[in-house]
Amino acid sequence: MRRMASGYASEVAGWIGAGPFVAVSAHAWPDPMECRGWAVGGSGLESVFEVPLASPLHPDAYERVRGGMRGGGFEISFDGAGRPGDSAVLLASDPKARYGLRLYSRTGTADRPVSDAIVVEVRSPCFTEARAAVPSS
Repeated sequence: MRRMASGYASEVAGWIGAGPFVAVSAHAWPDPMECRGWAVGGSGLESVFEVPLASPLHPDAYERVRGGMRGGGFEISFDGAGRPGDSAVLLASDPKARYGLRLYSRTGTADRPVSDAIVVEVRSPCFTEARAAVPSS
């Protein structure tokens, strides 16, 4: 699953034309709601990456990401990204592999008042435990 997540981050970095991405974290999540409400005890893996930008031109970067996603068959479910002055968020999924992506501009800090990276969160599909087979009589 981590290899898949790294692959998605690499694709985003490639679409943007950015340098190498940075792995920030990876953790498991137990959340039955993510399993569309029908699973009990569902879990998955979320990996977080940062894609550094040469300059804080997020609208241009998000436009390239949109083009790459559309060309790659991704489904964009929310697009509030790339408009100057707005908080940038883009939600998408890969319908074939069922991975979800959330992209947003990294928050500035006192040392870095202007965001110079896009954060890529990759969530695996929801997995549930296999139910025991009921013996037939």
